[in-house]
Amino acid sequence: MAQQAICIIRGFNKSEQDFLDWEQRFAPLRVAFEKYGILVQGIYSTPDSNPNIPQNLSTPITVVQAESNTAAHPSWSKALNIPIQQLLHIIPETEYEHVAVIPMSFETQLDEHYAELLAKTISEHKRFVACRITPDWLNIDNPYSVKSESDILQRWEYVKTNIQNESLSNILRDEKRLQTLCMFGRNTLAQYYLSDFKTHGLFDETTDAIGGMEDWEYLLRTAPQFDCAIYYTDIRIQENEKDIEAIRKQREKLSREISALKQIIEKKL
Repeated sequence: MAQQAICIIRGFNKSEQDFLDWEQRFAPLRVAFEKYGILVQGIYSTPDSNPNIPQNLSTPITVVQAESNTAAHPSWSKALNIPIQQLLHIIPETEYEHVAVIPMSFETQLDEHYAELLAKTISEHKRFVACRITPDWLNIDNPYSVKSESDILQRWEYVKTNIQNESLSNILRDEKRLQTLCMFGRNTLAQYYLSDFKTHGLFDETTDAIGGMEDWEYLLRTAPQFDCAIYYTDIRIQENEKDIEAIRKQREKLSREISALKQIIEKKL
């Protein structure tokens, strides 16, 4: 049974109001952790030298100074590795398997149902895979649905089978499949145990140079068994399909992610 959940929230250039809004989004998860007797701690990993964190937040947050490539482009993999390295040093090794490490974006939002399912899963020492609820305009004409838990788990089992059979090249042949993979298994909301990083090492920081996807590099390297799927929303993605600028930015981001995932897979072949 996991006794502690440590949420690593990466962000930069956030105002006090941003943190107050974040606290409202985080509230369902905090309540769920309390229900299952899991001690929760927040780590805000940021390149900002003096983040504007209000003093009266309900969830205790420790600030970790993360490195950045430039002020506008933080090194997101280092922003995970630095606090994880600190945890490995501070927490006794005998407790590693009881500490859930949960990277989550500053903009992630969970409803009460999935917040409780997440906490319940961790309390049972199982693993969830999270999937972003994505508007149809971003995922149009994609035959690989991720609208149900079985959809997501089937997509992951396909990937895992290809890992085991050393046939990852199968995934490269289908652009829509790659697009689907970019919707789940991401550090926008993910679950690891501190023992994972003792066994498998940290995230690959070289992925920063190719567009990220350090999360998928880790999944392809470790191939965990997932027990359930959790759905979340990203407040940066609006449902309004007439918002041309939002659509452009999200499609450009998706294109970068697909390119990075291709390079990661090709490197493993």
